[in-house]
Amino acid sequence: MRPEWLYFWRDDFHRTSPARKGSYSETKYFAYDPEEKTAYCRFLGID
Repeated sequence: MRPEWLYFWRDDFHRTSPARKGSYSETKYFAYDPEEKTAYCRFLGID
């Protein structure tokens, strides 16, 4: 039996004040292939 991939996804919409650090919108994707022992990550940010 082939192991299942693991997926994680997170969306953040923030910056309610100019002093807050980070992007206005951030999306993070993470995927892990246990058979190949390989992780994939992607970040998308909008200032």
